[in-house]
Amino acid sequence: MYMFLPFLTALLATLCVWYERRLLALSFTGLTIIILLVWFRFHATTHLNISL
Repeated sequence: MYMFLPFLTALLATLCVWYERRLLALSFTGLTIIILLVWFRFHATTHLNISL
C-alpha cells in the first residue's frame, strides 16, 4: 500500500526538474532515496530474516 510513495516523490522530482526547480527536485530525490532505504531496511531485516 505504501509503495506508491517512492514513485510519487520521484514523479514530483521529475516535474520539478521539468519546471526548473532544482533545489526542490533535489529534495524530492533525497526523500525518494530515504524512503527506499527505509523500505529496504524494514523488508530485508523483518521479512527476509537477513542480519544487516
